[in-house]
Parts: sequence; C-alpha cells; structure tokens
Amino acid sequence: MASGTPLLAERRQQAARRAQELELPTFKSRPGWEFTDISGLDLAAFEPGAPGEADGAAPLFDLPSAAPLPDGVIVSTIEQAAQERPELIERHLGSLVEAQDLFVARNEAGFENRARPPHPGGARRGRAG
Repeated sequence: MASGTPLLAERRQQAARRAQELELPTFKSRPGWEFTDISGLDLAAFEPGAPGEADGAAPLFDLPSAAPLPDGVIVSTIEQAAQERPELIERHLGSLVEAQDLFVARNEAGFENRARPPHPGGARRGRAG
C-alpha cells in the first residue's frame, strides 16, 4: 500500500498502532454495541485486499462531466485533497467516527485511494469524503 502524502501516511501509521492496541467491543460494554454480540468474530481471519484488487469494481455513482460543479464543491481523491487542500482533510477525515474503535482504526490504517467515478475518455476522478 502506498503511503501517499505525509499527512495520510502519519494517519495510517497512528491508526495501525491503535489497531494493535484496541480490542473488539464486548457485549454491553459500549453504546452502539449493546445489542450486538461479536465475541466470535476473528478479525485475524480477514486479510486486506491487495492494492489494485478493487479496480474492476462497479462505481457507486456516475459524475456527469458536462455539468459544472456548484461553487465550493470539490471533487478529488483523498490523496489529491491531502496534497492540495490538507486543511480539509485534517478537519474532516475521521471527524464522524470514534478514533478509539478497532474497526475505525483498522479501516484508516489500510484505506486506499479508491473512490473513482467513471469519467469520459478513460480518465477517472474520485471524491474526497
């Protein structure tokens, strides 16, 4: 997995360290998990996909290339946004989830620049989110 920008590389490293330290939530131990028993879940049995493995996946949505975007709307990959607008990434990436959650930490440690809607002529664009 490419580390990308220093900002994202550091976030991935911090998340990987958290993932090593955190445990699965236990039944009734935390709000949001009080009705979900995952005691039998073996996360070690799941390996991350290889880089590029999801390239053939169907896009989640189509972005019309002819329609201009409204003022203030930015469409890019997370990597591109981290390079061009790091203040947005620092302020928003991970802001809606709890960092001390094993699933969040594992996802952030291994996420890749994947959101890429199709674009005419074979070029692809992604959406920072």
